[in-house]
Amino acid sequence: MRPSSSGDYTVTGTLMPAARACSRTTSCAGLAVDSKPMAAGATTVRHTLMVDASCDDRRGIVGIGLVVHRATRPGRNGVVVDQFGEAYRGVPRSLAEMFAVLRALEISADRGFRIVKVRSDCNPMRRQLKDAHQLGAGQKGHGLQGHILRLATRFADVKFAYQPRRKNQRAHTLARKAVWEAMPATRSDLFPG
Repeated sequence: MRPSSSGDYTVTGTLMPAARACSRTTSCAGLAVDSKPMAAGATTVRHTLMVDASCDDRRGIVGIGLVVHRATRPGRNGVVVDQFGEAYRGVPRSLAEMFAVLRALEISADRGFRIVKVRSDCNPMRRQLKDAHQLGAGQKGHGLQGHILRLATRFADVKFAYQPRRKNQRAHTLARKAVWEAMPATRSDLFPG
């Protein structure tokens, strides 16, 4: 991916859309966007993104899986409205899961989501992001964590939550599949050289 003139990112590789769980979606730059209107008197829409990462060290490819849920009731993940995997070259293995969180927030911002919960099975990383976000610290950092924390300020509410590995199989499967089937993109803005 590379920054566009508007500061957003464009993909230099290929996204690998998975089967859609919701038939009422419209295509937008290769991604499905939920097109269901909110019912009259409905509560605030919340989006939960389940993320996972998978690595192929031999080929130097990182795959990420994202499953997007939409809910109108607090405390629920809601229905799956989209799911896909992406592959990248040049992402260090140690930052793969954190990079998946960044992609979840970038996609949420692109789609105009306001209330977002990102769920990951990497609890130490998730705790670190949650604590820094709650304290408002680390936003001036130059690394991937600083980039995530700056992006998180663009939302009305962001939560970093734990998702047990046994309940994160869909995102894990998408990440594994992306490693082998998707055309890898690069993010030279985050991982130069």
